[in-house]
Amino acid sequence: MQLMSAREILNTIKEVYKRTEVSSTCCCKNSKNDLAAAAVVVVVVVVVVVVVVVVVVVVVVVVVVVKEVVVVVAVVGILLIVAVVVEVVVVVVVVVVVVVVVVVAVVVVAVAAVPVFSDCQSRIPK
Repeated sequence: MQLMSAREILNTIKEVYKRTEVSSTCCCKNSKNDLAAAAVVVVVVVVVVVVVVVVVVVVVVVVVVVKEVVVVVAVVGILLIVAVVVEVVVVVVVVVVVVVVVVVAVVVVAVAAVPVFSDCQSRIPK
């Protein structure tokens, strides 16, 4: 996957903004909030992608390390059950962390979009 440069992201935001400005369905023409909201969404999406990639790498490393510990403990023959339980707990904790990060990102995007949407609705001619 190739990451977009800052200039490409800015150009994409500008293009989307121009399209919505020309669109007859847009009720927020020339609103700076639209551009700000688009920027917030792009930043949040990029941050979420980076966090998820980091978490996945950490999960892989932790699982590999824990498996090695399980193998060593199994060879030694001491506390095999405890080692397996630790491995399961680590995987469950990491999955919960990933879910929490995604939920928080969705909430942040939704909260950022509410004022823009409200502003849009208030500008619709009755």
